[in-house]
Amino acid sequence: MIAPARKRRQYDHPVLASVARVGEKLGEELRSVRLPSGRRDGDRPVLASVARVGEKLGEELRSVRLVVNKREREGEHPVISSVARVSEKLGDELRFIRSVAANPIRAGAVTPSSRALAELMVELARPDPDGFTLELGAGTGVVTAALVQSGIPAERLVVVEHDPDFCRLLRERFPGINVIQGDAYDLERTLAGTGPFGAALSSLPLLMRPPKVRERFVEDVLQRVCDGGRLVQFSYGLGAPIPEASKRYAVYRSPWVAMNFPPARVWTYRRLR
Repeated sequence: MIAPARKRRQYDHPVLASVARVGEKLGEELRSVRLPSGRRDGDRPVLASVARVGEKLGEELRSVRLVVNKREREGEHPVISSVARVSEKLGDELRFIRSVAANPIRAGAVTPSSRALAELMVELARPDPDGFTLELGAGTGVVTAALVQSGIPAERLVVVEHDPDFCRLLRERFPGINVIQGDAYDLERTLAGTGPFGAALSSLPLLMRPPKVRERFVEDVLQRVCDGGRLVQFSYGLGAPIPEASKRYAVYRSPWVAMNFPPARVWTYRRLR
């Protein structure tokens, strides 16, 4: 008599096991957050972001069939492939949460930019595949991915990121790109003569900086961009992060990108001749 096939246990599949580990990390992150006395959980954007990650994780786990045909290899099952992608996104969310908790001024955002926002930034920047492109504040690499997918060779990308964990992640995800761990507000030291660039794309939280620092930043970047090149900068604010400076550079704004949390728009800067 042939014994009936044994059902696969809950986390036998490696992707499901990975999702389980993400859930455990989420729990650890929740336990690591400390609120000042007297403040409610919803008072901090970091906790709101954690709550959203938890909701996404719960929804995805509910959609997964815990019994997977053992003949189906990892990645062939559409649900498993979806879980793998969501698991990676959740990992990025957690990395951002840790970054914000460690240094809110440097991080600025509590969640990675959306693909829609990244693609608009690349479209407006118009980077030249034959030249070099500068990216500032790459984070987990959403804009980096959009640049590579648009046809920019990895070896033509120079990425400046301050967080060492994000730097390691970028090198793993995008082999061949030039990742520089340094201060994007001090490009003279950080780039050390690298350039010029055909375009520059910035995801830095400029609104967290004083106006004079922002103005010095945009002028510093535009000095390193070739004639006709652009600096694109996204922002959640209503006005330009760096207002137009008469006879020095022009500023253009995009429509709001609703498919981003929170909604953002892209500002394009071009040096006037």
